[in-house]
Amino acid sequence: MKRIKVKLKQPNPLFEKWLQEWRDEAAAKGSDMQYCFGKALTSLRKYPLPLSSGRDCGILQNFGNRLCVMLDRKLAEYKQLNPEEIFTVDPNQCVKVKSPKRLNLIQPENELPQMNKKHKKSPNGKAKKSSTERNVKRKSGEYIPAYRSGAYAILRGLLEAKGKEEYTDFVEKSELIKLAQPLCDTSFTRPEAGSYYTAWSSMSSLIKKGLVSSVGRGKYTLTVEGENVAKKIEKVGINDEDAIVCNNTVKSSLDNHALPSCSSKTIYNEVAPAMVSSFESHKLLSREENTIIFSPWSFDIILLVDTQESSGVSGRKGKCDSALNDLHKHNVPFEVRHLKIGDFTWICRERKTGQEVVLPYVIERKRIDDFAQSIMDGRFREQKFRLKQCGIPNLIYLVEKHGKECHTALPLETLNQAATNTEVTDGFIVKYAGNHKESALYLAHFSHYLGTLFMGKTLVTCKKKDLPSFSVNDDIISLMSFQEFNSSSMKNKTLVVRDMFIKHLVQLNGLSVDKALAIVERYPTPYSLFKALERGGDSKCLSDIPYGLLCRKIGPVLSKSIYDLYNKNVLS
Repeated sequence: MKRIKVKLKQPNPLFEKWLQEWRDEAAAKGSDMQYCFGKALTSLRKYPLPLSSGRDCGILQNFGNRLCVMLDRKLAEYKQLNPEEIFTVDPNQCVKVKSPKRLNLIQPENELPQMNKKHKKSPNGKAKKSSTERNVKRKSGEYIPAYRSGAYAILRGLLEAKGKEEYTDFVEKSELIKLAQPLCDTSFTRPEAGSYYTAWSSMSSLIKKGLVSSVGRGKYTLTVEGENVAKKIEKVGINDEDAIVCNNTVKSSLDNHALPSCSSKTIYNEVAPAMVSSFESHKLLSREENTIIFSPWSFDIILLVDTQESSGVSGRKGKCDSALNDLHKHNVPFEVRHLKIGDFTWICRERKTGQEVVLPYVIERKRIDDFAQSIMDGRFREQKFRLKQCGIPNLIYLVEKHGKECHTALPLETLNQAATNTEVTDGFIVKYAGNHKESALYLAHFSHYLGTLFMGKTLVTCKKKDLPSFSVNDDIISLMSFQEFNSSSMKNKTLVVRDMFIKHLVQLNGLSVDKALAIVERYPTPYSLFKALERGGDSKCLSDIPYGLLCRKIGPVLSKSIYDLYNKNVLS
């Protein structure tokens, strides 16, 4: 008679419920604790026995003392509210499982394989696996690669190539990568941070399993077994892709009525939500020849990605960056262009005329290692200066983590201080992302939010020098044309004396762009500053100049540094 074990479907429902609530709550706030709760939840679901307290959860992986205490407190509160409830095991929640434990999890419960051989014990007391148990997965279930993994993409790419008319019994590696990359979440050419493997590394496993055959150097074809597996996963993939499109459609419709929750440093707390006004569809006429007016709902909002952010703009058609793949998955309309300033921005394009205006948001993305390098070589200060001069009021710094932060050129404390100074002193919005996938998700949420914010408004083109202050509550918003935005932000454009004076001043230690702008407002040229000093100005003549939104004073220390720079022949 075979031994039967009883396995609970959900042995710890209360703990699972609370962990899910905490995880969702942390995700809504954008807290990294969501990953801690998620790992603990996964570990708890794998444990087959009921646990009586949070302290007992300490035997499981990813459960620390703090989390166990939280569960105990929650359990005590629950027992106070439900003193008469008796915790019993519901027989309907149990599943009868035949020994041994290791079964093919792909099969349904009523088709579990029967194993007649008993476990033998080794001399050290541990159970020894029989040959039947070791080969159960190979015999009872075929290999199915994970959805959007490297192996999944390779098999589907080979199947797609085989269905083409020009197919010649094999597919070259370069062509296969082009077909497979859109079907995979990881890159086929660049390894992930902290890893040496790419999605192409799955090819060796497929060849060993007999699903793919190599017919020459860099030439591959499907075997009969591999073609069968590819056809199966193609059907599953179509269903999954339909579900993703459906979910994104539902999510987009929800975003039209409510903003998604996000962390305190994201755009949703930085930009005030606006009530979108309703307009009748009618054509507006302009009194000025050079002014173009976009009626509500007559334009499309498109994300522009700088060519430096994409690895596929250097002439190789079809080669696509992983970040662009993620934007495709989130159904974000975007175009790759050469931006003179920033890495991402948004434009509104009129459907009939094709005229374009740029929305008042620009993002500069910095990977953590490049962030450190830009501070050392001076690009960081120079880019901030040009961003503040581009005419866009909402400037966002997107700092993206990459691998181990200890390998950066500067200490992590220095980088955090530089980001804080950028946010507090320079007035930027600083957003942190864990990897390129989080960056793409942030851009997707931002794009959907801008759609809800601007699609119902009337947009009017305006020169950069005449741009009024921006408010999301206005029904009519003045915006700069994209052509003027890009041309005025050129790095090597001809600078007037005022601009050169600003660049000169910001080289002094402690003198920010805001302080330099305030000084130039009073003394537009170095000559005017010389004349003021000759007329009896002392080292404190600049200390009372207000700068920034809070109108703080420049102070005597910086004033003396500028005074010494323009009066002393030898600087100490």
